[in-house]
Amino acid sequence: GYASSVEANPYKVLEIDLGPFNRNFPRMNMAQSIGQGVTFLNRHLSSSMFQGGMNGGVNEGKLQLFEFLRGLSHKGHPLLVNPNRLLSLQQMQQALLRADRFLDEFDDEAPWEDFADRLTALGFEKGWGRSMELVREQFRQLLD
Repeated sequence: GYASSVEANPYKVLEIDLGPFNRNFPRMNMAQSIGQGVTFLNRHLSSSMFQGGMNGGVNEGKLQLFEFLRGLSHKGHPLLVNPNRLLSLQQMQQALLRADRFLDEFDDEAPWEDFADRLTALGFEKGWGRSMELVREQFRQLLD
């Protein structure tokens, strides 16, 4: 075992396998996150509060965030998420992915009104930001 491998190494070089330390290191899922390492790592560390209790394979913290978003309203009108259209966390995740695909079609400065109909059809409501740039940033944070 260990003794024979030390004796077989004539240079007495210490070899350390760092693989186990890399196992749980965060990986970027969205191409847009490349070049945003510090921001991505900050989001990952912040999301650690969502690690923990699992509910049938779904992270409990993500479910709580989803339910919180579904409950937001102002004067009876839903904000951010339409609770009648997005009924599950999985539906919201799929809607975010679909939205992300077409968000790149718009200029960063495009106002909400230019893309509101498409987002509303996916189950999203006002409150994500005034411009495409802000909306895109919020959606990608949720996707990461």
